[in-house]
Amino acid sequence: MLCEVQSLDDALVHIVKAEIAESIENLPGGEELIIKTEDGNFKSDKWAIKIIEEYDPDEVELPAPPPIRSEMPIYGFKTA
Repeated sequence: MLCEVQSLDDALVHIVKAEIAESIENLPGGEELIIKTEDGNFKSDKWAIKIIEEYDPDEVELPAPPPIRSEMPIYGFKTA
C-alpha cells in the first residue's frame, strides 16, 4: 500500500510503499508500527510495517483516503 508515515526517530513524514500487518508475527522482517486513529488516539496493540520503497513527497500524490475507520493506520513507525 502507498501511505504516509511519520518516523518517531526524527519526526519527519515519509511517503512510502509498504506492507502492513496487524502484528509483527504476521510480517516477518517487519518493524513495529504504532497506529494513530482518525480520532487522534493511539492503539495499544502493535502492528508491523515493512517499507518497500520511499518516494519524494513533491513527486507523489497520495490517493484519496478510504472511508473513515477507527482502526485505519495513519502513521508512526519506529526503527530498531
